[in-house]
Amino acid sequence: GEVLEKVVGPHESSSEPKFAPRASVRVRSDYGRRCQWPYPYHTLAGFLFGAEGKVQSFKGLEANTAAMAFGARGATQPVYVVSFPLDSLLTAPETVAAVRGMTVDVEVVEAWLEAVDPVQRIFEAWPKDAKRERMRQFRSEFEHAYLYGHPPAPGQDLSSNAVALLVEKNLVAAKDISETVSEREKVLLDYQASFSKKAFFVKKSPPSSSS
Repeated sequence: GEVLEKVVGPHESSSEPKFAPRASVRVRSDYGRRCQWPYPYHTLAGFLFGAEGKVQSFKGLEANTAAMAFGARGATQPVYVVSFPLDSLLTAPETVAAVRGMTVDVEVVEAWLEAVDPVQRIFEAWPKDAKRERMRQFRSEFEHAYLYGHPPAPGQDLSSNAVALLVEKNLVAAKDISETVSEREKVLLDYQASFSKKAFFVKKSPPSSSS
């Protein structure tokens, strides 16, 4: 129902890939939408919202395992290997001459892809570097809003949605959640400190003398 959709997003399922190899695609930039599928990310370039690339191959189907753990209906999405020009992803590619002409291959689910409109591409190409600046802005806004400097672990973003909904419905106070998390972190830090202290003072057994 409505509550479930606010946590995991709408039901999006497809078993037939709609993009063929060599098709030009763009990663959707509406990062604030609820979605059951992994955010498009590469360890070198970060989040890929708004990035353009070419489909290299169809990888297979991925199930919405994390969303199902929250009660969502089972669904699948085609997964593609998409090749992105590396110099279009970096904030300042001119500082690394070696990246010119290089590409990176990233697995992206179809729910995050859209076909490239050639006319729109022409409009967005001006002024120079405008596209890169938009991508940088998308990434910055997303990471600031969600406190992600790396892709969330499976189900982490859905857990965040669930907590936000509980607060919205006044079923729990944000202050209580903060205090609980802080107390849990304190317990964990105390345990780690205690463990490290014990490990430091463990005496090594003297080496046995050979007869």
